[in-house]
Amino acid sequence: MTLFLRITAILLMAFSAIMLFGVAVAPKPGDFVPALMVLGVGIGGFYLFLHARKRDARDEQVALTGRLLALAEKSNGALSVAQVVAALSLTADEARAALTQLSRDGLATFEVDEQGTAIYRVQKL
Repeated sequence: MTLFLRITAILLMAFSAIMLFGVAVAPKPGDFVPALMVLGVGIGGFYLFLHARKRDARDEQVALTGRLLALAEKSNGALSVAQVVAALSLTADEARAALTQLSRDGLATFEVDEQGTAIYRVQKL
């Protein structure tokens, strides 16, 4: 679905750009209203493109959350940054951000163990 949105958005923006170029190169009296309509189509295409990007980011976040919860289930609910890096092939910053997001979403609590390691304890496994 996202690919369809992106392709549609690109086609709408391309159509709008071509039509506006035509109006700009050879303007005729009365072209103002159609030009505004074409500009609206281009803006709509741009909006669709941004919507598709946001949707992709949200889908990636949901998938990552699912992978983190599955890993937590295998680890008795406790996750560290190093563990997530090793298991999910993320960078340390990406793993830390994902675990922090779990905590913000109320799915995990932050603790520090006896060795000083940051542990995220996932709730209700």
